[in-house]
Amino acid sequence: LSGQNLLKNIGADSLLGTTDLGNSSPTAFTALNDNQFVFQGFVSPLETGNLHVSDGTEVGTQKLGDVQAEGQMIRFRDRVYFAGTGFQDGRALLGLWATDGTVEGTEVVFESSVTTDSVPLEPANFFVLDTFLIFSGLTATHGTELWRTDGTAAGTELIMDISPGIGSGFRGREPAVIDSIFYFTASTPDTGEEPWRTDGTEAGTWRIADLSPGPVNSGAADYTGSGGYIYFSALVPGSGREVRRMTAAQGSPVELIGENGGSTDSSNPRYFVDADGTLFWVAKSAGSDGFELRSYDHVGEPTVIEPTEIFPQILKPFGDGQVVFKGRDSGGRELWISDGTTVGTRRITDLYPGEGDGVFTNVSAESFHVYQDSLVFYAGSDGVAADGEFVYELFVTDGTEEGTRLIADQAPGTAGTNPGNFFTFKDRVYFAASDPVVGREPFYLGPEDLLVSLREPAPKGLQLIAKPYPNPLRAGERFQLELSLEQRTKLIAGLYDIRGALVQEFPLPANGLRAGTHTIPLTLPDGAASGTYLLRLANATGAITLKLMVRE
Repeated sequence: LSGQNLLKNIGADSLLGTTDLGNSSPTAFTALNDNQFVFQGFVSPLETGNLHVSDGTEVGTQKLGDVQAEGQMIRFRDRVYFAGTGFQDGRALLGLWATDGTVEGTEVVFESSVTTDSVPLEPANFFVLDTFLIFSGLTATHGTELWRTDGTAAGTELIMDISPGIGSGFRGREPAVIDSIFYFTASTPDTGEEPWRTDGTEAGTWRIADLSPGPVNSGAADYTGSGGYIYFSALVPGSGREVRRMTAAQGSPVELIGENGGSTDSSNPRYFVDADGTLFWVAKSAGSDGFELRSYDHVGEPTVIEPTEIFPQILKPFGDGQVVFKGRDSGGRELWISDGTTVGTRRITDLYPGEGDGVFTNVSAESFHVYQDSLVFYAGSDGVAADGEFVYELFVTDGTEEGTRLIADQAPGTAGTNPGNFFTFKDRVYFAASDPVVGREPFYLGPEDLLVSLREPAPKGLQLIAKPYPNPLRAGERFQLELSLEQRTKLIAGLYDIRGALVQEFPLPANGLRAGTHTIPLTLPDGAASGTYLLRLANATGAITLKLMVRE
């Protein structure tokens, strides 16, 4: 995929008519239909509304009125739903909203109010369950419980008051829809927090088991479907917090998985994920100070994968029954890959040499992204393009050391752009990045065939000593770069726009440059518009491509 492209500087939509209002900080990218997606991003701190629609082009990326979306957004039927606030006749409308991608079609489904229990406050935890959108909501009479809607106010109703009265029954705990059943954790005064299920009707909603008898909580969590079973973790007297499983059948026994000898010690399992039918999770062995990776093919005992005590975090499927995750050893925290065996588990590369962290250390799934089961895009640090605490640039890997590389040094020097909030739409990857010129805005990677390829082999006998300086710069301004040549070499230098079209070829000596160190002065064209450009320096064996940022 080609290098970073700015989708749009959202500040350009400001009523104040300027792009210098800071960061839109885009998030919650959500597909609307086959041709459009929506996301949240603030135009400016001075204006209401953060909902945008995009078809993947700058002109097709527009603000959807003054509606302010909050938190999760989800596609249901032909619209995207979210909790939000809008304004009508001088007053705020708080409740569940939906959009079809137009200003006129962005409307409130129901308005929340403390004076009514017919619809809830604080809609959240959205899941599509066949013909219904289910979610949690709060009312003064029922507390926080599960609701459902068909997309209309009249079709919105409470599924069940699990904890009768003002107490809240719904707890969530990483719920999931598995084969048209919603699995979640709920609490009642008599049984505490236990596993529940619903098909969206009151008759089809019940507690699965009272695993910790009486009002003691089992704290069931992390519901995951794999191999025809529903797996989760729960705390049970006599065995501690361990992996449990059941089938979808009513009355199915809840089995204990991976416990040795009925110990009351807890392995505290977490990060459950199914990878092509194999279940992976992270847990702690008895007597160990660290967590290790485990895999399970649903028969016998789980496999404890070495090396142990690598503290895996955030497991994601990677095709062919593999997972990628963040792990830590003497090489710091880096990306790892595993096929479920010890021999097939390894650190992909020590991106930041030594003990430095080569992958964003925050426990967040938003800092790395699996694309079509074949590539991982992630916020990485190599000590060169990005270096320092919480300073990262965009890297990609195919799961091998030789297939790991920097996409482009978007922030010149070691500043970093901290990419995140990745989203795949069609064959592009969209993400947020803190660009030094436009701020934190939406960018994308595209598969277009560029005239300038970022995948060209590095030129032999040429070493870059210093990147272009100054950078960013203005049209007509002179800049320079320093390089070293092993022998006399003929070089070609050209400036290209972000899509690969030649803007200007820079004159260099026709008979080549002698061996040694050179400081090459170049001048940006007077008419160069603000934006991102590629400086390509090539000889007969290959080329290097460097990013130039042109400011107004």
